[in-house]
Amino acid sequence: MKRKTRQILFLLLSVVLATIIGGSLYLYFCLKNSVPIRDGSAKVNGLIEEVEITFDQMGIPQIWSKTEHDGYFTLGYLHASDRLFQMDMARRVSQGRLSELLGTVTLETDKKQRQIGHNRLARKALLSLDEKNMLRMQAYADGVNAYTRTAGSLPFEYLLLGAKFEEWRVFDCMAL
Repeated sequence: MKRKTRQILFLLLSVVLATIIGGSLYLYFCLKNSVPIRDGSAKVNGLIEEVEITFDQMGIPQIWSKTEHDGYFTLGYLHASDRLFQMDMARRVSQGRLSELLGTVTLETDKKQRQIGHNRLARKALLSLDEKNMLRMQAYADGVNAYTRTAGSLPFEYLLLGAKFEEWRVFDCMAL
């Protein structure tokens, strides 16, 4: 093999290797930043009082709050920290909006979901929701949204699909 050919192959191999290493590091840090915090403390806007979260041996969280608002807020925050993409997918399925994320492959599913009418049922249920339960659900939704603002990064699936997270609403809870 000629010297020039070896140099070109070496350069090409170096570029490919650097790309693989760089991509792997980027993926590693994206995934690492999307893992929820389990130790230490965090300051989160939206809480009235300090909240303590403990985890049992199986990793199941227990929320210790002084106010009901903070309990629901923290529940939303924890749900989002563990299941944000799953929650978003379930929301989109219930509202017949999965094709916005996955394209025409899910169009028939969206049509069927819209015929079922979770959106209509959710709108009707929202009108009959009493103030106390509305406040509870709003605190939960605020907790979900607080997580999305404080997370190091959103779950990798958003990056993979080129999608953005839409703010969580009480309506989304009702549609589910």
